[in-house]
Amino acid sequence: MKILLLNALFCLLFNPFVYSQSKIIELSELNYSGNWRVFGKTETFNNSQGQTDSLLTYLYNETEAKFNNSNKFHFWYNGFGQRILSNSYYWNNNTNEFKLTNRVEDDINRDSFIINKSNWTFYDGVFRITTILKVFYDSAFKNDLRLERYAWDNNNQDFYLELVEIKKYNLNGDLDSHTTFIRNTRSSELKMRYQTVYKHNNNYEKLIYINSLDSNEQIVSQVMRRSFYNFDNELFIDEFSYYNTMDSIWQPDSKIDYSYKNGELTEKLISDFDFTYNIYIPRSRYRYEKVNLSLRKDSPFEIVNGFYPNPAKDKITFIDGQNLALIEIYDLNGRLIISKKIDNNMNNEMDISKLNSGIYLVNIIENSGLVHSKKLIKN
Repeated sequence: MKILLLNALFCLLFNPFVYSQSKIIELSELNYSGNWRVFGKTETFNNSQGQTDSLLTYLYNETEAKFNNSNKFHFWYNGFGQRILSNSYYWNNNTNEFKLTNRVEDDINRDSFIINKSNWTFYDGVFRITTILKVFYDSAFKNDLRLERYAWDNNNQDFYLELVEIKKYNLNGDLDSHTTFIRNTRSSELKMRYQTVYKHNNNYEKLIYINSLDSNEQIVSQVMRRSFYNFDNELFIDEFSYYNTMDSIWQPDSKIDYSYKNGELTEKLISDFDFTYNIYIPRSRYRYEKVNLSLRKDSPFEIVNGFYPNPAKDKITFIDGQNLALIEIYDLNGRLIISKKIDNNMNNEMDISKLNSGIYLVNIIENSGLVHSKKLIKN
């Protein structure tokens, strides 16, 4: 973990002020007998490279007519734009704060074209590795060819291989097949359980066949996804069908309609097929709004949503504290050392005198959910 956080801090050394450039708001609604009712909301903050910096989810409380916190996610990247660390939090209603529950570390080996993903879960007050993923890429580090997932065995106190995925591509670089093998709990052998075949009919239509297999590697169900694209290469319809083995025909199951405006996704409508009326009935929809956040440039004479001094010894002071909601400080072991909710009636100072000397990662979170990641040097 130290290497991963050092990579994140290395990026901050050359770009010490990292801001989100856009926010995408996703409003989810469910269809109740023809009436659309709000279910939840997701806010995604993306940086200038199109990478997701943070993601916040909310559940709608109809009684109180407001959105309540649910989950949040933070992401860090290296200088090549590859994700190296992600944290997952859930909202604790008892303490009215987010609690860190899960983190994924990506150890990227660009020489051997392998990414090792370690999945840590917060359990009994400490982080424990629950699964390890090994992802093997081609020589261009573009397409993933093989994935191996290892799970922790409490009885043997060791990891065992529980899943393997293999992908194959055509000469154009398009995905041709995706096969999943899962460990049989009785024989401990890897058995083929899912097989996905991709058909690229033309630039406007793509077919995906997903076969589910039993423990004897016999097909038990088949699903077909048919995707249609417009002239701008925008996906506008996804149709899902399943194979009726009794009648030997493909039958419709569901579909997704996509709507765009000026190249931006504005709505996604999910419908289920009703065999009584032979029509698709809308089940849920997601509406999208993109908000362009103002890009703010910092100089040694103008610090926006930062802190000073840096390096610091006893305390740091945050700029524009009226817009801040939460401050988080992590050490190089990935441990959350300080988490402070900002009260507008309090001053903007934070006591760091008890921190050991070294380098720390600071998350500055605004009331809007916007996250700024900065390094702190403690003397």
